[in-house]
Amino acid sequence: MTTRFTCDFSAKPEALPHFWEHCVGSGHATLALRADWQAQLKQCREALGFRHVRFHGLLDDDMNTVIEQGDELIYSFHNADQIYDFLRSIDMRPIVELSFMPTALASGDQTTFHYKANVTPPADYGQWATLVSKAASHWIDRHHRQPCFATASGQGRNGQPGTVQAPRRGQCAAVSHRREACQRQGQVEDAGRATLPRCRRGRSDGRGVADEA
Repeated sequence: MTTRFTCDFSAKPEALPHFWEHCVGSGHATLALRADWQAQLKQCREALGFRHVRFHGLLDDDMNTVIEQGDELIYSFHNADQIYDFLRSIDMRPIVELSFMPTALASGDQTTFHYKANVTPPADYGQWATLVSKAASHWIDRHHRQPCFATASGQGRNGQPGTVQAPRRGQCAAVSHRREACQRQGQVEDAGRATLPRCRRGRSDGRGVADEA
């Protein structure tokens, strides 16, 4: 099979947008703690100009973001901090995907992927809103109110179709209000169409429907 390419050098030139530089995807969060992953991403940043990286699993149990000890929820952002500090050291920003559901907050045990990511909604949306608020406040304070994040929500996007409930209106409002406050202070940027969930109006059952990002 022969393929022939032709080029008209008399045609008007057009810009070639480097869309691949905007973002690269990379597995799940714990991989970003590995030295070989960091070395390879640094090389990609220098050679290809990637500006953002997105991965699943920031809230997974293997990141120890929130665990249950007795009747108390214990929060720790140490592992996430190690990843974000590295990204900033190579002049990259994370697209923050809020996934998946920590076992301590989950309403069920349905999982996806080989690392058993929980795709059920939270048992208590107030606890979920608290986790998101604590995480956002921690990272903003840690990075001294400098622009450092783009936002996305991946919770429920990667499980089996129809098995994950849409976020309730109260949960959407809690996250959205925090995000809007951060944007007003110049701390958060949107990454194209990747946004935190929004709730459509018109539902009377209080559960809301997540818009597509």
